[in-house]
Amino acid sequence: MIFHPDNARRFGEWLGQRYREHAIIWILGGDRNIESDQDRAVIEAMAHGLRAGDGGRHLLTYHPRGPGRSSDYFHQADWLDLNMNQSSHGARP
Repeated sequence: MIFHPDNARRFGEWLGQRYREHAIIWILGGDRNIESDQDRAVIEAMAHGLRAGDGGRHLLTYHPRGPGRSSDYFHQADWLDLNMNQSSHGARP
């Protein structure tokens, strides 16, 4: 495992500061589902780090594995600006 909550937050904050002035949307997860409390803690920490680094200037969401929705994992998260739907590239109608 590359990230744990401490380094995920630090990395998120560094990224947020580095790209603070750019027009971007942060998309966490990368086609991966939450399978454990540790997975959730890493995503939460990185999201909070991004918010700290960019000052809340950018939209932030989560990209689950398809078919799936970010709302399945983080619908009530204070950092989630919009829900994302992964349709699984046409596997379903």
